[in-house]
Amino acid sequence: MRDNLLIIVTGRKRVGKSYESLRQLLYYAYISKKPKKAIIFDVNNEYGNYVIDKKTHRIPIIKERDLIKYSNFQGGEVRRIVPMKDNGLPMNSEELENLLLKTITYFRNGIILIEDLNTIWGDSLPVRFSSLLCNNAHRGADVMLQIQSVGRLLPKLLQNCDIIRFHAQLDDVDDSKGKLVGDWKILKIAQLMVNKVTKKGNLQQDKKLQSFFVNVYRHEGQLRGEFSPRMLATAIQDFLLENPSELSSMLRRRDIKGKNIYT
Repeated sequence: MRDNLLIIVTGRKRVGKSYESLRQLLYYAYISKKPKKAIIFDVNNEYGNYVIDKKTHRIPIIKERDLIKYSNFQGGEVRRIVPMKDNGLPMNSEELENLLLKTITYFRNGIILIEDLNTIWGDSLPVRFSSLLCNNAHRGADVMLQIQSVGRLLPKLLQNCDIIRFHAQLDDVDDSKGKLVGDWKILKIAQLMVNKVTKKGNLQQDKKLQSFFVNVYRHEGQLRGEFSPRMLATAIQDFLLENPSELSSMLRRRDIKGKNIYT
């Protein structure tokens, strides 16, 4: 049995983050051989009617009182919980935070998508929330968080993150080099690849290319996605051209016999 995953989805507005996330949830719920239910913490109330592959999907709302019942449901389904009061008014920040914490606490055996995390807390992260993420392995649920920039990844989130789904974003990974530490190189290569494809998509007005993304598997040190070996090789070459000191460091590496590993 695999461990539960913490997936961070990063990218600027209108690059297809929500589209791809919902597409994946629908796949796991209704197409996968092992159906898995999902719940969307729909901060902006935008998933009521969502078009995926030219088909409109109406995602039903679940009430707070039904969280445990839905958690015990066996099978595939996608529901959403909207932080609105019974009178139709939006919840205040404290009420919204409590609802999110209850959702993470009670939901089991599925996937939780938390939309627009920075809208909830900005650049801070309550201790209760980070503690729940750290202990998520015991809760039987994968968590998918969406933010607009990898630069806004808080240390606690990065530390516990398994996969970063990297879409196009406004700021450069280099701006957060000190913050990202060991993840900077692989994220920079991912960004170089994403930028090249999305730039082409913008010129051609091709929405598929505009929403191109790369999955960064942090623990494995791997990039995965719909790209060719040549695209990856070009991104690595561009990275080394921008950072010649990295190439010099590689060329100085030696094996146990003292011979150069790279020549």
